[in-house]
Amino acid sequence: MSQGTSVQRLDKMRQLTLTVCLLASLVMTSAQITPVNNTAFYPYGPGTADNEGASGQQSLSVSFPFFGNSYNSLYVNTNGAISFGYAVTGFTSAAFPVTDNKVIAAFFTDIQTDHTGQIYHRETVDADVLARATMDVRTAFPADNGSFVATWTYIATWHEVGMKGATGDGLNLVSTIKCSIKVKVS
Repeated sequence: MSQGTSVQRLDKMRQLTLTVCLLASLVMTSAQITPVNNTAFYPYGPGTADNEGASGQQSLSVSFPFFGNSYNSLYVNTNGAISFGYAVTGFTSAAFPVTDNKVIAAFFTDIQTDHTGQIYHRETVDADVLARATMDVRTAFPADNGSFVATWTYIATWHEVGMKGATGDGLNLVSTIKCSIKVKVS
């Protein structure tokens, strides 16, 4: 194997190590849909180290690769999206892909938190959370042959937030888990 091929393989291994996965769970609680017990979600809210509310720029302890770019910070936005580079302060109903927005849209809609609901978010390397993330990804992607190991997570949860203009309770629960992937390349 030539030195150039070895360097390319090493670069590919680094890219695989920094690959990012997104697990999104969405539960809309209304009369038509049976709610999922909160234990189905990763720990969030009071009793955790979560920050509350939509965020300003959140610095990350790891570089987060996303569509060919690496980010050292993110924004948790009220509208159900996590963005990179800048906050998304308004809601647009434009169809995806929205070219200039660098977002992970767990539940991208016009969300209202004025009267009810809360947004929780945190970065964590808690061993229990990492073990659960590892098992969840391995279960969701069995073709990976069990090589996935979560090494970092960022959890953002939109708890009982209402859709702007909704009648009745109109509440939703959205949780997004992002984790870096450590891939064993043989």
